[in-house]
Amino acid sequence: MFSGDLPFPFRRLAAVLPRSESIQLRNRWDAAVGPRIAARTQVIRLSRGTLSVRATSAAWAQELSLLSSTILTRLAEAGLQVDQLRFKVGEIPLRKDLEPKPRPVVRAELPEDLKSRLLQVEDEGLRRSIADAAGLGLGRQEARAKRGR
Repeated sequence: MFSGDLPFPFRRLAAVLPRSESIQLRNRWDAAVGPRIAARTQVIRLSRGTLSVRATSAAWAQELSLLSSTILTRLAEAGLQVDQLRFKVGEIPLRKDLEPKPRPVVRAELPEDLKSRLLQVEDEGLRRSIADAAGLGLGRQEARAKRGR
């Protein structure tokens, strides 16, 4: 029976079901592979145990092929029974929900001994560049320490 053979209210339901299934499939894929891979892939379809996935480049498709057994295990853990993965290369739409959030720029105050050493650098531009890089590096260290890393 085709969706055109169904009474009107059921035709609308038949049209919505495949879309909700594809959203569930995409969500399970995203959970299994994580945001970095999900941002560079697009689930195409699941048919007879084979999950077809589009990757942004041949390099990504190759890397994902090498990770197939791990991905299959994670998909099973996410409740998705997949026997085989098939990767294709092509353009995928930009996923704004998976873009990394920018980290705040944190500059730390330079220790006095470093400030005095910087005074020995004769070139003013170089001295400012070193001070800026050191402040950013120390700021990142402090931020990591606060996050417990």
